[in-house]
Amino acid sequence: MASESAKGMNPRKHESADSTMKFVTMPDMDLHGFDLYRDKIPPEIIREVPFSVAREARVIPIKMNGSALLAAISDVDDRETIAMLRFVVAREIEVGYASREAIEFALAKYYPGADPEPDGFTETSL
Repeated sequence: MASESAKGMNPRKHESADSTMKFVTMPDMDLHGFDLYRDKIPPEIIREVPFSVAREARVIPIKMNGSALLAAISDVDDRETIAMLRFVVAREIEVGYASREAIEFALAKYYPGADPEPDGFTETSL
């Protein structure tokens, strides 16, 4: 699972009590070598996460990794956001670290009209 840039890093695996939610975080990064500023995300991957969810949660879907969705997030320990994302996309989630600035750049690029700061997460935005 780890890319060349993550060799020697130990992923932290998390499972919920009911084992229906699994996600992996890599310390300090691992977007599997993906660069949010340079690389292109296919439209079908962007469509995996609705605009309202990406904007409010400040996440960017990167690619499919088997049946799991790899997403960029600035706080890889934010279990609440990761659980919400998993619920919305109805699949396993793997997260990798990206700076808030890189995520803001990608939101503007792939979700035109995204606000710089969310107004607050509401159930109606799902």
